Amino acid sequence: MSLSYRHKQTAIIFIICILGVGVAGYAAYGDSLWNNTAINNAPNGVVSATPTELVSETNSNDWKEQFLTQKINENKSSDITAVTSNEPVEPETVTGQFGKKFFEQYLFLKQNNLSENPEAIKALIDQTTENVVSAAPLPRSYDVREIVLSTETDASAERAYANNIGRLILTYTPREDAASIANQALEQNDKFAAKKIEDVTVSYDTLLAQLLATRTPKNLAPHHVELINAVSAMSFVSNGMSKVFSDPIQGMVAMALYEQSVGRLRSALLDLKFVFAQQDMQFSSQEPAIVFSIIK
Repeated sequence: MSLSYRHKQTAIIFIICILGVGVAGYAAYGDSLWNNTAINNAPNGVVSATPTELVSETNSNDWKEQFLTQKINENKSSDITAVTSNEPVEPETVTGQFGKKFFEQYLFLKQNNLSENPEAIKALIDQTTENVVSAAPLPRSYDVREIVLSTETDASAERAYANNIGRLILTYTPREDAASIANQALEQNDKFAAKKIEDVTVSYDTLLAQLLATRTPKNLAPHHVELINAVSAMSFVSNGMSKVFSDPIQGMVAMALYEQSVGRLRSALLDLKFVFAQQDMQFSSQEPAIVFSIIK
């Protein structure tokens, strides 16, 4: 998954802001990993230098070395049992994966005397960001094999379908906007406010399940599948934004995709509106499909 230039710049700024969190969270893992490898490979029980020792060998006062040295020393006592494991635990969050990969690559730079090189550090941030974001989860995509098709394609079948979709939109479309909630939560540094986004995700998930179960005339199948995938994308970004505090990078990915996902949903609904207009369908104010008249 690639980001636009604007989103990539935003991503880099965001990454730098949370870099301390990512590295701190993974500092203990790095020390354990290093010790584990050293113990397994050292001859006659002689263990090579740890990351803490490598960092403390220099007199440099750069922020990276001070931060890493402090955090590794703070967590060393908790790593005693971790050294006995040959398989390090893989982080479950996208942010944790970033911290892991960044820490490993930073140690590589340190070993090769490149940790003082601004260009090397910038390249490390850029590459780690691109790799982690590209490997981040994507919305689930559906195809025509997963929907309920109807062989009836006449005007009455299409009208019934239009009213079914209108009813679902009116019933299950979230009343609040996930991005607005996330932005407000970030501004107020209120992680509990971000929990409200979970209700938005549930609404989209329910709408998605209902759309998958809706009988669809075969001639409208491509439009229905696109609507389903648009709702799936909205569920994905809403869920991601709900994790803006617990998994900041996943939240960043979701926010970067938000406008695109909203546009996709709007386009899917406009396509259906155009199809109904081509059939010269007019809906009364008593029909749920009247909702298509307000979609612009």
